[in-house]
Amino acid sequence: GLSGVDAVTWAKMAAERGLREAQLFYAELLDLGDGVTADPVEAKRWRDIASQSDNEASPSDQAEEIISGDPDLLE
Repeated sequence: GLSGVDAVTWAKMAAERGLREAQLFYAELLDLGDGVTADPVEAKRWRDIASQSDNEASPSDQAEEIISGDPDLLE
């Protein structure tokens, strides 16, 4: 499995690529300080981004691969 730091890295990458679920998950990690320094202001920013996201249907295949930890996407 992924370590806490790895999970944060993958969640942030997927959030930055527009995966709404990852944006909300990353916001939660920031709220809790789980694997990352707690930052409620940044967490709110990500929740706001997620609330404006148009991709509520199915996420892109690439975003799913990122959140699942496909190491080939880091290259």
